[in-house]
Amino acid sequence: VIQDFAARTQRLLSVHSNNITCLSVSPCKRWIASADRGMREPSVQVWDANCGQPIQSIFFEPGTGARAIAWSYNSAYLGVLRGLGDNAVIQLYDWSDPEKTVPEAHLPLSDLIDDPQGIVFSPTEATQFIVWSSECVVMYCLDDGVVESRRPLIDAKQFSRVLGEITSCVFTTDGLQLMCSTSAGNLMEWGPQEVHVKEEGLDDRFIDPSDPTNPDAAPIMRMEVTRIVHVCDVPINFVTYVNDEYFVVGDEEGAIRFYGRDMKLRYWYDQLKEGPITAIVFSPDLASSAGGHHQHYPADASKMARRFAVPEFYVATRNTVLAKCTPLGRGKFEVLLREHSDEVHCAVAHPFLHRVITGGHEGYLRMWDYRKRFMLRDKRFGPGFRIQSLAMDPTAEYLAVGCKDGQLQILEALDLSEQSPVFTMSKGAAVKQLVFSHDGQYLACSDTSYCVTVYHRPLDMNVPGHSTASLGDAEEQFETPAGAGRPTPVRSRRQPGRAVPDQRPSCHFRLREVSAVHRPH
Repeated sequence: VIQDFAARTQRLLSVHSNNITCLSVSPCKRWIASADRGMREPSVQVWDANCGQPIQSIFFEPGTGARAIAWSYNSAYLGVLRGLGDNAVIQLYDWSDPEKTVPEAHLPLSDLIDDPQGIVFSPTEATQFIVWSSECVVMYCLDDGVVESRRPLIDAKQFSRVLGEITSCVFTTDGLQLMCSTSAGNLMEWGPQEVHVKEEGLDDRFIDPSDPTNPDAAPIMRMEVTRIVHVCDVPINFVTYVNDEYFVVGDEEGAIRFYGRDMKLRYWYDQLKEGPITAIVFSPDLASSAGGHHQHYPADASKMARRFAVPEFYVATRNTVLAKCTPLGRGKFEVLLREHSDEVHCAVAHPFLHRVITGGHEGYLRMWDYRKRFMLRDKRFGPGFRIQSLAMDPTAEYLAVGCKDGQLQILEALDLSEQSPVFTMSKGAAVKQLVFSHDGQYLACSDTSYCVTVYHRPLDMNVPGHSTASLGDAEEQFETPAGAGRPTPVRSRRQPGRAVPDQRPSCHFRLREVSAVHRPH
């Protein structure tokens, strides 16, 4: 999906037959590569970002597919990581010849690395790249059709650190430094080892080409771990590099920190609070991001208190939130997109407004205006509140929410505020369907224990216009009467300009169970 947030429009790029597993945009921003994995014609598709049309397709055997893809710095090569265990391979495609669908190199990984997770190209050499897993990093160099590989030893005891699992890797702009983040809150720095000085009369044929101190070896083939720095007490999920100066990390608690190349903290943001960080992307132009307000950049945490000037950036979280940060002042975050992190299990449309409400097992409700194409409100419930079904009464005053564990709750349909305590129908039975009667006075619920329960909302007094009074003139509360096993909603209304007495209102309704029909298994 290519989304224009300003125009609120989307372009759907639809060719894949399976779930998409990875995506990569070329450094020139012209090409988009996407890949899937599954039983129905798994493939890698290359798209023209300008027109949104597929221009190249690479198909694989059913049941296989790609785990990760990446572009070289000049968009000349496309690397595809495929398979698991003994079948794990890297395929390198020469993108300078779009008609060529046979890989330039086919590299088995089973002898070097278990469970590979990602591929990262060198920012200076198109034929040099790394493949990393949770435990190791393997360096590759392709030279005149000959592939060299090397797996450096990572000895955590040498640095007196608990290493943790590798979660992300990034090169510096000059390609002379590699940084890896770990699940133990560490940053692991890599750099090229010192080279042997050639002495007169030394026969070069006795120098091992794979020796990291060989002066003829590529810089990436000479990299070793130089230090491991503990920067936080929670897992680091993502690391990137910006401004030729800062390593930027996003952690499990949603904090974003900036470190200099000396590994000292320069700045941080911790106000987003939208879940664990999964990706951080910076705008390419600092001037356009500042909008002419350079004097509003904050000071960093160094002794010199230098101006902390970075481009605006975008943050993705595990809770399927995409936010933009403008780093002026203390930083301002704007949520651009908030999606369901799981399947959408139910939806209900407003009876007379252009609105739709969706829910899923992650306990998240969203209300959308589908004509203006933006989200009006949302509500996230606590853990275990797995939304299974929704229903709105005909007057659009109340929203009934049923869960997979049999819980039922009534919400205000306009602002999604809670109008009743949560109560349980059939214990452990999922609420399959909720239906209001045409006048909104009855609510029928069916669950997976073959039970249909009908609830009644009777009026104690027949007040004209009661069910159609505007929501702005309503005050609502729910209570549980003594001895009752279920919550009882009580609703009072007041007319504009009238005083509200302190005693119980004369007009109210109660939600009560009037019938429950069970069918034998």
